[in-house]
Amino acid sequence: MAYKTMDIQIKAGLFKDAWDKTSKEIQKGLDEGHKNGWKLINCIQTVSQKNINVYLLIWDTQD
Repeated sequence: MAYKTMDIQIKAGLFKDAWDKTSKEIQKGLDEGHKNGWKLINCIQTVSQKNINVYLLIWDTQD
């Protein structure tokens, strides 16, 4: 098994905080992994502040 990690950094915009953009940005990462045929192992929120959220996606690349 081979594993790949993907960091997703979500920063606040002018009129929205980072939470407003979370699901859309995570979905982009999920779509990329699905397109590559990877299996999602875990999604971990590693940092959360007012203006930034960081998520770590761990994938099984099945290599």
